Amino acid sequence: MRTELDCIPCLVRQALDAARFSVREEAAQRRILAEALTMLAADADQHRSPPQAAQRIHRLVRRASGHDDPYAALKRRSTAVALAALPRLRALVERADDPLDAAVRLAVAANVLDAGTNRAQMEDDFHDAVDPGEVVADALEQAARTTLHGDTAAFRRAV
Repeated sequence: MRTELDCIPCLVRQALDAARFSVREEAAQRRILAEALTMLAADADQHRSPPQAAQRIHRLVRRASGHDDPYAALKRRSTAVALAALPRLRALVERADDPLDAAVRLAVAANVLDAGTNRAQMEDDFHDAVDPGEVVADALEQAARTTLHGDTAAFRRAV
């Protein structure tokens, strides 16, 4: 997969959001955004994937701002919200007619809520998603082994 032209606005949005999370001064935000735009323009003919392009942008933001993680405060707040909701969500799964389906749906919903994504598109993507329950259940039945990968701090604490 390579970065398509339609990916560029999202990458610019990520650069701006990360700059705003990292530094308060608008002049510094503008410098970071200008450098990110220069980087994206220079990479326009490269065959990088969107995650590779985003990684380069976030490295630039970390270097330019001096902050190791522009999203640290947001992550702490999000983790606190997720952990506060955990007992209610566990009960929801336990009471469900199909606990696996309920757990998969909750995992999909939680994964859609990503600070690095296009927020305007998130809700549409979630509603348009294929019903994963049956597909996941079939795959689990056929699998010799299953690995569950949790990529957030709240998920790692919950499991």
